[in-house]
Amino acid sequence: MVWTVPDVRKVGRTALFVAVVSLVVSLVIIWFDLGQSWQFSDVFARPQWTSMMAWMVWLYTAYFLSLLLVDLWVDMRCDLVAWAYRGGALAPLCRLLAFGRWPDDH
Repeated sequence: MVWTVPDVRKVGRTALFVAVVSLVVSLVIIWFDLGQSWQFSDVFARPQWTSMMAWMVWLYTAYFLSLLLVDLWVDMRCDLVAWAYRGGALAPLCRLLAFGRWPDDH
């Protein structure tokens, strides 16, 4: 995996965060470009596969869900475990996102 290279690991989370933000911005720009923004869900509910915009939305969403969010979760899982262990208001959410794993678990 690319994140095992020490020089890349330093900027890994920042790169993932920037990728997520830029992808969300690109989907918002497509949403604004529709002209009738309340019909955005039609791209998912009734896609027209000959439409380039439908392909962009589907591929952006697939890339976002399959690669970016999973990679960001894998990279942040150790921190989620540490935050869950510390306690506080977000501890239950962190424990849920870390699948109940604790630092002493193997």
